Amino acid sequence: MSRHSAKRARSHVISVRLDDEMLLAVDLLVRAGLFQSRSEAASQLIKAGVQASGEWLRQAQEIADSVQKMKQAFMEAVKQKDVRTVSLLLEQDGRLAADYAEQTGDTPLLLERGADRAAQKDDGLTPLDLARENGHDAVIALLAGQADGNG
Repeated sequence: MSRHSAKRARSHVISVRLDDEMLLAVDLLVRAGLFQSRSEAASQLIKAGVQASGEWLRQAQEIADSVQKMKQAFMEAVKQKDVRTVSLLLEQDGRLAADYAEQTGDTPLLLERGADRAAQKDDGLTPLDLARENGHDAVIALLAGQADGNG
C-alpha cells in the first residue's frame, strides 16, 4: 500500500474511540514509519477490516435493503390509509411505529397493536419526539401519559 494512494482516497473525516490495545497498534504503525499519522494508520486498519468483512457487509446490505422496502411499503400504505396493511407491517416490525406516528399522529392504532413506545427511528427519535416535532398535541398527551405510567 502506498502512501500516495491512501492520501488520494481520503474524503471523509470521522472520530472514533479506541481502546488501549487498538491505540498501541496504531501507534506502532506510526513509530515503524509505515504511516505518517495516527489518522492514516487508523484509516488503513479500517480499510483492511472492511475488506476482510465482505460477507458481513453483504448480509448487512441485504438487511438494509429489506428494511428500506418495508419502510416504503409502510409509508405507501399510510398514504393510502390502508389500515390493514399498516397493521400487518406494524406487527412485523415495531420500529415502523415511529414512522407511522410521524406521518399520521394515529397513536391509538399503534397502542392497540402493541407498538414499542420506545422504538427509535434511525436518527434516534421516538414516537413521542416525533409527535412533539409535528405538533400532534393529543398524541403527545397520550404518549407522555403512558411514559409516566398514567396511561
